Amino acid sequence: MKIPFFVIAFFASAALCAQPVFPLRGNSYVQRGILEYGGEEFPITGFVKYFGLSSETAIVVDSSMGNLAKFVLGSDGSEKSLEVSQVIPERIVRKTMLRDARAVFGYYGLLGANVVKMSKNLRGFAADLKFDGYSVKFSDYKLWGEGKLLPQTIEIASDSYKLKLTLVALLK
Repeated sequence: MKIPFFVIAFFASAALCAQPVFPLRGNSYVQRGILEYGGEEFPITGFVKYFGLSSETAIVVDSSMGNLAKFVLGSDGSEKSLEVSQVIPERIVRKTMLRDARAVFGYYGLLGANVVKMSKNLRGFAADLKFDGYSVKFSDYKLWGEGKLLPQTIEIASDSYKLKLTLVALLK
């Protein structure tokens, strides 16, 4: 079966445009925030390391209870490795932290939803994503490092939890 050229061109252009729309992809940084779950608030810190040559991204999520999870996403958002603590079950990490990271980096196909609605701000960057009772809001874009415009605040909400993250450092 032959695939029409315009279909290939559409997906190729979408892949090329994903990086600018989701500017945190391809960066190493630290975020701090508050996770609201079960009526309680938990401070967390996320460390994100991008490995340029392999295009993989390693993410470590820490809390006052210790390390919650470590995982590596491939260049397409696929899970390359996953380590979880005894604090949070692996299925919850997959359902929440992996989904959150994939949404923040713009990996639509790995979110498990049939329809993902996205809006952009006036500069063409992601403003929010919505699907299946889940939303991600990117706001307070500011210049970081060598003139990179990045969202200062990310708010994630689902049926069971809320997470508000603030970008605190851009790493080299």
